[in-house]
Amino acid sequence: MILFTVDVTHLVRKAVEDIKSGKTGYAWAIDNRGIFLYHPEKDLIGEDAFKARAARKPKISFEQINIIQKEKMLKGEEGISWYISGWHGDVKKEMKKLIAYAPVHLTPGQDLNWSIAVAAPLSEVEGVIHSVYIRQFYIQGIIILVIIFGSIYVISFEKRWALSLEDEVTKKTEALKKSLDKLEKSEEKYRTLIESAEDLIFTVDEKGDYLSMNRCATRFFGGYPENLIGKNVSDLFSKESAELEMGFIKQVFNTGINVNVKYPVEVDKREYWFTSNFVGIKNESGKVFAVLGISRDITERKKMEDEQMYNTEKLASIGKLAAGVAHELNNPMAIILGFTDLLLEKTEHSSKNHEVLETIEKQALNCKRILESLLGFARYHEKIEYSTDVNENLERVVSVVENILFTENVTLEKNLAKDLPKVRGNSGHLQQVFMNLITNAVAAMEGKGVLTISTTLNESGNRVEIRFKDTGQGIKREYRDKIFEAFFTTKRMGEGTGLGLLVSHGIVTKYGGEITFETVAEEEDREKKGTTFIVSLPVVPSGSEQISI
Repeated sequence: MILFTVDVTHLVRKAVEDIKSGKTGYAWAIDNRGIFLYHPEKDLIGEDAFKARAARKPKISFEQINIIQKEKMLKGEEGISWYISGWHGDVKKEMKKLIAYAPVHLTPGQDLNWSIAVAAPLSEVEGVIHSVYIRQFYIQGIIILVIIFGSIYVISFEKRWALSLEDEVTKKTEALKKSLDKLEKSEEKYRTLIESAEDLIFTVDEKGDYLSMNRCATRFFGGYPENLIGKNVSDLFSKESAELEMGFIKQVFNTGINVNVKYPVEVDKREYWFTSNFVGIKNESGKVFAVLGISRDITERKKMEDEQMYNTEKLASIGKLAAGVAHELNNPMAIILGFTDLLLEKTEHSSKNHEVLETIEKQALNCKRILESLLGFARYHEKIEYSTDVNENLERVVSVVENILFTENVTLEKNLAKDLPKVRGNSGHLQQVFMNLITNAVAAMEGKGVLTISTTLNESGNRVEIRFKDTGQGIKREYRDKIFEAFFTTKRMGEGTGLGLLVSHGIVTKYGGEITFETVAEEEDREKKGTTFIVSLPVVPSGSEQISI
């Protein structure tokens, strides 16, 4: 006896027609034989799902969807996959679709299942799977309610909840693992920085026992971390040095204020100089429980500072001595100039003797200017200086040294740019610089070579560059940082004072210029050996002849 009839198509349509995915995705349902129970295209309802698609688009292979229907959907499985279709709604073309499917169990314990699927173009499906699962359970409940006369089968979500919980635990575990990896990498980074530092980095407690020590510190004390950590400050330093070190550490513990200090220490009966920074490490309550020490060995730097101070004092003494000598030589030089002037008046201008006397007078005047420069070591005086012509000054110096170049077998090449603007400087001072650089070049070539002197205006037009290029032995690498230092010379004893380049550097920088060099030592390249000194002087603005120094 039939109590009632159910319009399955109407029932399924009501349940699934509102299921959408993306903009145009839709749902369809098949029974356990593969017949369409519902499809938005009404002509497919009641058709065999394995044949209807191929009948509409015979040129397209629907093998993938047929496998999904046969192997998955009709067997009551749920899942997600894809297949190739020849249309979607009004769009008629071959496309890739994403499909999500789930079973509807009509009678518990029997192999009687329907399957509902949601299909949409791959580009439109976003987030639809979740809603399909929810609607699937809703549809299943309605159908079971109708078939078994309102009997409600409560679907247990226990499995889903367990899977969700498992997924959440997995995510939390992964997040924790990533955080630990990040922390480990950060610790490794800072450990590497500390271990690679060239400073002594350590921590000590209030008693002076070492809690940690980096590689530089262990190397300094001549041991290994496992042998040094736990030792006391007094075990590594002399008694006086340990007391000094502990004084700084206790100061940090008592005040909480950082201490930055430079002091001498004694380790293994050797004296060193440290510059140290002691920093308190505080706990949550703000109390210092350890002190971080960062110490740098500045022993060599301290020696250099002491040597520099000694050389400065030595230079000051020489300056005073030079001033005294210059003062004593001024009188005979004045007499020489006086008698030269007197002889010039009594000699015919066109004679050879007159020319010789003019040379004597010019060189005596140069001596006088040098004596005035020596006096400058002992006192400072403000002078009014004038702009000068570089090429003219070079020609004057060259005329003086031509005989020296000839006797030393040195070939002179000049490349002097024409119409150069005047530069800032005093003629006598710049001639002194040029003379120093030329005599140094001649000495470097040791009796044979080529000296090239060139002048040019730089691209900006604000500086004139003078280059002195020789083919000598070049400057060795170990000497290149010292050539402008006082008393440094590579010449033999008695041949050089080590002041020529220092004085030249001082003169050039005084007028706002700079002096640099390029060099290739003989051991680096025998073919390209030699040195070029470059003097760069600022151009005097047009119409400004007088400069106050």
